[in-house]
Amino acid sequence: MKISSKTEATIRYAQLQNELSKTKETKHTASKDSISISPAARLLQECLAADEPFDQDKVSAIKSALAQGAYQTDTKVLAEKLSSEMLLQRGTLK
Repeated sequence: MKISSKTEATIRYAQLQNELSKTKETKHTASKDSISISPAARLLQECLAADEPFDQDKVSAIKSALAQGAYQTDTKVLAEKLSSEMLLQRGTLK
């Protein structure tokens, strides 16, 4: 099972919020202007960068096959892909 970019972004946003709550605000005494990006803006950037295009025709065909009960899966291939994805996420497979 592949974790979607939205799920990853939600997890990352929670991590950022946690980091912000742990750190105390510090005052900057520099005479120059400065900019900081909010956690929400960082999350938006990550979501937009990770947004993967999809094939709407393929999605429609799969939905139709599922509705008709005609969608077939090869459980061996599915199991292999799930295992590979888990190993990739753990960093044990490259």
